[in-house]
Amino acid sequence: MRTLLTALFVVAMAVPVNAQDNELLMRVDKAIYSQMQRFPSSTLRDIYKNFFHDYFGVAHMIGDTAQVRQHIVDELSAADTLDAAYYEPCGYNNNFYRVNLSALRDGLITLDELVNAFMSSLPYSRIQMDAQWTTEWSMIESRVHIHFPHIKGYAADSQFISDNLSRGIYVMHHSEEYSRAYHPHYRVVYKEVFLDSLLPRLLK
Repeated sequence: MRTLLTALFVVAMAVPVNAQDNELLMRVDKAIYSQMQRFPSSTLRDIYKNFFHDYFGVAHMIGDTAQVRQHIVDELSAADTLDAAYYEPCGYNNNFYRVNLSALRDGLITLDELVNAFMSSLPYSRIQMDAQWTTEWSMIESRVHIHFPHIKGYAADSQFISDNLSRGIYVMHHSEEYSRAYHPHYRVVYKEVFLDSLLPRLLK
């Protein structure tokens, strides 16, 4: 599967595009292919969520420090499976990283470190939806449609996302397929905070 996706990516990049947009499209396509390599059960909603986190960060999960801490404790205690990689970059700009709670369970980072990293990421997050995101997503989805038009439920998810965005609803959940396959339990952290305070611990 990985070999096939890599070959398709190389072929896709051979298609001529406007020189000004080439670098951007390559980064978007690379992020899409990376998602489908790591998580082949992803639906369009899951791809949306990946790029959404890159653009918006953690603003949709705002709470005070005590609430953030308690939510992590509760989620960790309730999680049946934590088998994802300790971290992964979001989207094509990698503005934010997802930090899996398995890193906390395995003692690589502490609860205080994760909470502090999460709270420190809030100033770098976007709170309100804007027209730029709608345009951004339209471009991203057009690339998904070129490379992975047969993703399960694509048409229905595309309409669902479009309808939600038109109503100003931009926060969406992982699909049931993704949740069953990968058991996502993570927190989103701004890249500079992640690189400075968490990555050194995760690489030990």
